[in-house]
Amino acid sequence: MSTTNSYSFTIYLQGVDVLSDASVEALHAGGCDDATLGARDGAQYAAFDREAPSFDEAVAGAVRNLTGALPDVEIARVEVEDLTPERRAG
Repeated sequence: MSTTNSYSFTIYLQGVDVLSDASVEALHAGGCDDATLGARDGAQYAAFDREAPSFDEAVAGAVRNLTGALPDVEIARVEVEDLTPERRAG
């Protein structure tokens, strides 16, 4: 049995309307189906619950998926929800 870790973090985005239908479809097709997209006080974000071996790999993978799906998107900042991973047996 292998153990995976789930990490929660939010990536704030700019440069592209990530809430447009075309962007949402591109993000889901590009591997961001584990993100909740939204906007708060004019700032757009993708809130992830991502499984990965480490927090760094979770964030790096999310950034790769975001920029791969939307090449003009800019990463403004990353907010960490909790650095303690939720462990799942699988």
